[in-house]
Amino acid sequence: MKAFITTVAFIIGMLLTVYQADAQVSASKKKTNRFGFKPVHEMGLTIGANQQRSDINNMYVVDFSSVNVAAGLYYRYTFHHRFALSTTAMYYRLEGADRFVRDKEPYSQGWFRYIRNLSYRTDLVEVAVNGEFHVLKYEPFNNKKMRWTPYVSAGFGGIYFNPKVYFQGEWHNLQPLGTEGQGLAGYPANYSRFTWAGPLKAGVKVNLTSFMSLNVFGGYTFTGSDYLDDVSTVYPVDFEQMSLLTKHLSIRADEVTTPDVYANIVAPGAQRGDPKDKDGYWNTGVSVSFNIGTPNKSPNSCAKWERSRH
Repeated sequence: MKAFITTVAFIIGMLLTVYQADAQVSASKKKTNRFGFKPVHEMGLTIGANQQRSDINNMYVVDFSSVNVAAGLYYRYTFHHRFALSTTAMYYRLEGADRFVRDKEPYSQGWFRYIRNLSYRTDLVEVAVNGEFHVLKYEPFNNKKMRWTPYVSAGFGGIYFNPKVYFQGEWHNLQPLGTEGQGLAGYPANYSRFTWAGPLKAGVKVNLTSFMSLNVFGGYTFTGSDYLDDVSTVYPVDFEQMSLLTKHLSIRADEVTTPDVYANIVAPGAQRGDPKDKDGYWNTGVSVSFNIGTPNKSPNSCAKWERSRH
């Protein structure tokens, strides 16, 4: 919780700094900032697709069984032909299931995952501040000059997630159950459902009109948690302290095979996940943004400015 509050405070501070700087420019009645550029404000909508990469789906390939829709809103402040700041709020649905592995050859990695037979779904909210770099000189909403550019961005923020599983006709929240023994005597405390996020993206920006632009992007978000899917370490050693429901959701190999096959794979203390490899998620999408300032008169592309830069 402390880390999440710190992240939110950081985001708010960045926004206030940006607005204050812009207000100072307006107060002095300057058309351009210290970079010789008239700042541009825009709001946008994003829709796309995402796929988790975690202990349940640890392959760097597209697994269409776990691809879901993503959507969000963002505010962007462009203060230079090469640089912009943005604040994003995104919703993702992440999910995965061991039963969908492709390789079920006995004793292969896929076979062990298939026998493990774990699954999850989480609705995740991400808020982040991002720095953007334009590969080419770019001016938002100028559809005559500098109207497009490839770009890359890196950000920092926070996420909230809540892994669930469908079992016997209903959805169960996994975090309170402690499927790896969390919260029991002799075990660590339960994991937090808040953690940091580091989104990285690359894409292309294109101006459509003097008030609308289009972005196409793809990226990956790193996180500070290995529990987006509720799987990280080993099977509990002491099942006697666990509720009957928690036992069922911790070990589900009995749903796909017999004890003589799975006994050693899901034995107390056997590997359930990999705590050294934090979870994350891929994402790709399309964004449409709108000019929320005055109509663009293209002051940034005037001949005087161009001569001063060459």
